[in-house]
Amino acid sequence: MFFKVLRSAALVLAGMAALPVGAYADDALYDTGPSQDSSYVRFVNATDSTVTIVGQAGAKLDLPAGDDARATRFQPVKAGKALTATVTSAGGTKNVTVTVASGEFATVVVTAGTAAKPIVSVLKEQPSDFNALKSSLAFYNVDVACPLAGLVAGANNTPVFTGQARGAFARREVNPIAIGVAALCGATPAGNAVDLGQLAAGGRYSIFLVATGVNGHHLFSVKDATSTFKK
Repeated sequence: MFFKVLRSAALVLAGMAALPVGAYADDALYDTGPSQDSSYVRFVNATDSTVTIVGQAGAKLDLPAGDDARATRFQPVKAGKALTATVTSAGGTKNVTVTVASGEFATVVVTAGTAAKPIVSVLKEQPSDFNALKSSLAFYNVDVACPLAGLVAGANNTPVFTGQARGAFARREVNPIAIGVAALCGATPAGNAVDLGQLAAGGRYSIFLVATGVNGHHLFSVKDATSTFKK
């Protein structure tokens, strides 16, 4: 099982490397480890304002609220090591500790809190078998105003994900076609539509539903990618 996980992780990383590079907030926050012992972490800003993250040895990263730079790439980090960060947003500051297992991918999502501190969620994924002929979509419901979300595609609103609980995500494979998606909160349309364009065979994509304004919803997507390993 261990070697199967490593093989799946390597294939997933190959799929990420094949994706075109977009705009990412990509400064390293932590020391990286050798690939065979690495885990992977990325940060996502799901608020309406800039989020500042201070990591190891004072390394600092600002994540704007614009859709083209809300997320970092997956950064390779040392597996099993506790990673600490201070997260600051318009709602205040929160200290976070994340530990990621070997071959695991962790997405750290910052959402606006109702009190003086932001809400930080850590969503982890172990890679499954890689299919070079399919595209992989993940749908993250991190909208504090939407207990159950769905994702539909195309003019016929074909269901892609249904009943996605708040604070959780799911992933599935789809055919590599040109596709546009929209979100539902319950059975009600939630926010804007997103054009994913032509999906790449072997490519991996993440779609996030977040809260915005007063009882509003917003959908955005990123192409999953990894940062370059540094010794």
